[in-house]
Order: sequence, then C-alpha cells, then structure tokens
Amino acid sequence: MKITRIPTLDGWRGIAILLVLIEHAQKGLFNRVYGGHDWLSLGAHGVTLFFVLSGYLITSRLLDEERIDLGAFYIRRFFRLMPTAFVYLAFIWLFSWVSGVRYIGSGDTISCLLFFRNYYPDAAHSTPFNTFTVHFWSLSVEEQFYLTWPPLLLWVGRKRALPIAVLGIAGCALFRIEHWYWSTGIEANIDKLLVGSVLAILMVETNLRAWLVKFNRILLPACLVSFVFFIRNFHYVIPLSESIFIGLAIASTSVKPHSIFARLLDTKLLSQIGVLSYSLYVWQEFFIVPHWASIGLLLLPLVAVGNWALIEKPLIARGKRIIYARRLPAFGA
Repeated sequence: MKITRIPTLDGWRGIAILLVLIEHAQKGLFNRVYGGHDWLSLGAHGVTLFFVLSGYLITSRLLDEERIDLGAFYIRRFFRLMPTAFVYLAFIWLFSWVSGVRYIGSGDTISCLLFFRNYYPDAAHSTPFNTFTVHFWSLSVEEQFYLTWPPLLLWVGRKRALPIAVLGIAGCALFRIEHWYWSTGIEANIDKLLVGSVLAILMVETNLRAWLVKFNRILLPACLVSFVFFIRNFHYVIPLSESIFIGLAIASTSVKPHSIFARLLDTKLLSQIGVLSYSLYVWQEFFIVPHWASIGLLLLPLVAVGNWALIEKPLIARGKRIIYARRLPAFGA
C-alpha cells in the first residue's frame, strides 16, 4: 500500500478553518448571532471547502491503494476523528454540571456519536440548548459519506463509481433547488464531497492531470477569482458551481505544488493552522460564542494545540500501529 502526501493539503485546511472562524468570531465578538457583516459570512464557504477537500483526499488515497482495505480505512478514520469528539462532548457535559445550565442532553450526545446530528431537531440553527454541538452537523455529513462512498468504490470499482458519483451530484443539485434552506442533510451536501471524488477519479482515468498542469497559470487564478465572486454573491449563484471551482483549484495546486499560490499554501503558519484545523473546528463552538468575547479567541488556539498534542497526534499514531499489526501476518507470508 502506498499513501502519498497530497501537496498543499494542510494549507487548504488552514484556509477552510479560517473562513469558519472569521464568521463565528464576528458573532462572538460583536454578538451578531443572526446576521452581522455579510462580507464576513464565510462559514458556509469554509465548510464547502472542507467537504470538497475531504472527497478529493479520501478518494485519492483509496485509489492509491493496490486494493481498498475498508478495515484499515475505518480504523484510521476512527482514531483520527472520534477521540477528540469524545473528549469534547465529555467536557460539555462536565461544564453543564459545573455551571448548572443544561447545554447538552442524551439525545444531543447520541446524535453526535452516531453521526446523525445533521438530522437532529434544530440542527440548522443554534439554540441555547444545543449551541455547543450544532457544528457536529458537518462532521455527521462527513461520517455518512465515509460509511457509503468507500464501500461503493470497492464494490463497483472506480470506472463504474464515476457515473454514479456524477448522478449523485446532479440529483443533489436538483434537490437543493427545491430545498435551499434545508442545508444540513447529506442529500443537500453530498455533491460537494462527490465533486472532490470525481476529480480524484478523473485524475487517474483521464488526461485531466496533464490538462491542469498545462493550463495552471490561467485556471488557478480564474478559480480563485470565482471563489471570491461566489462569496460576494452567495444568494444569487448555484452552489454546485462553487464546489466545482474549489475542486479545480485544489487539484491544480496538487499537481503543480511549486506554483506561487501553492507555495503560499505550504507556508509554515498556514500549514500549522491546517494541521490544527480539526481541533480548532471541534472546540471553536465552545470558545467563540456571544458571551465569551475576545477571551475565547485567545484560549481557542491554546486548547487546539493541547488537543492535537495530547489526543489527536498520539491516537492517530495508535491507529497506524493497529493497522500495521493487522498486516504483519500478510507481510510475513
């Protein structure tokens, strides 16, 4: 098995989490829970970037294997995502007990742990009761994708998976036309993940990689300008078009990692923010809320670094050791 590092990955993650934090910070610092500065409403675009990037990354790594090992895949995902989620939810329960305010309940917790928080009541809107877990809706969408797409890719193969993914994208886009404001279900978001998946398959099956390299100087700036346009005109464009341009930008920097923008993505600061992106995303809902003001922004990076060093990093390594141990008999044979 050969799993290679995709260049600029952490830089894209860094941009995505910064977009989310900028929107949530304006709510926390200026108490703008239902509105705020439109030009700072970047959270939805950051989540879209996360989704497209996730579809591209997961599919690329699955296709990079000689044969897809679902057991190893789910071990990696579990040790990558769940320990931080467990610790965060346990902390919210403890905080509720100490403060005497019920910020979380059993149904809320179960929906987060079993990956249906995006269908839980009020999943699309924060309330005083579920404010600290509402952001698990996007993590649930990711997990639902992980539970369906890798087995499908294994069972039907990448050539047959391609038209299925394209049909899924088209169906999701059509569904969203009629259900624009119901935005947390996987049926309203799967196209973003599948756009990344389709691009990853096309990089293997077609001459897309060579085309991206050839037209990189034109395509990448066009994608970035388009992304800014989509942010400014979010309510007047088709969301699928944003996902496509984001996917092309990600693919362009991955095939030409020495371009100017790709080198910016690989700067140490942005890459480090990307490494911490999952810890930042999980914990930001507690620290950046309307009552914490600027102190939350000061504490969040410290907690994220601690979570990465004490929970994420060692348990990711633990997952890798388990996978290695599973394969020792095969290596011996």
